[in-house]
Amino acid sequence: MQVEIEHLQALLRAATQKANTNLSRAGMGILSEKINSQIRGIEITQRYLDETVRRGIVKALNANQKFLQLEAAYIHAITQYLGYIDLDDFLKKSSSQAPQQLVACIGSWYNYVRESSGRDVILRSPVKIYPKRNEIFMEMKGYHRTFEAKVTMRSGCISCLLEDQQKEKELHLVYRIGIALYPQVLQGVFSGISTNELPIAGREILIRQEGIPYQDLSPEKIVLSQKELDMTDLESSVINQLKDFNSNYLIVSSSMSFDLGDLE
Repeated sequence: MQVEIEHLQALLRAATQKANTNLSRAGMGILSEKINSQIRGIEITQRYLDETVRRGIVKALNANQKFLQLEAAYIHAITQYLGYIDLDDFLKKSSSQAPQQLVACIGSWYNYVRESSGRDVILRSPVKIYPKRNEIFMEMKGYHRTFEAKVTMRSGCISCLLEDQQKEKELHLVYRIGIALYPQVLQGVFSGISTNELPIAGREILIRQEGIPYQDLSPEKIVLSQKELDMTDLESSVINQLKDFNSNYLIVSSSMSFDLGDLE
């Protein structure tokens, strides 16, 4: 049977969520075991789920194909594992306004960005991406403010206009997701207004925190000079990307007369 790629992404994502695993080869092995233990009369192998389904989706997206040819019995088994009669029943009852790539971003993350002061400090903020009213939202927790906004996806990027609970400060974030089915790292940019009322922009790095609840994550100021000896490989990679302030930040001059002299 021919299955639309978007529908297949939704089906595979729902199945991995029920199996409490992820969209990796190992995750396909766990999903295979869960389906085979519950659905009798057919056996779906890890190889089939990984090579034919998961990688088939990626190849189809790269080739700009909208459909993938798969065995109807296997698709039927996956939908039955999820508790639906068939694929049509699954699509009707589980439809969401959010793209499946956006749904795949649901979970806990850490966001990294340079401090706007110019000091050798990287700010690490907990982020939660979660569903609400058939849409996807992001929450970011800082030391003094918590931000929230609806997340949208367009042209291979996800974006949101975060606003704090007091409606006093906002941040516009854009991350590149491409065709990734289950991204571990998202890189992007932000723009906003600094505490001293200057337009600022810079680079952001978002890293998934697999298996760690959002409430267990905490904001931190990473002082570069204090992290060089005890940092993990992950922190080392982040710091190497963000250590140069001038290449990661853009700040408008604070000395402005608002005439052509400002451009000289």
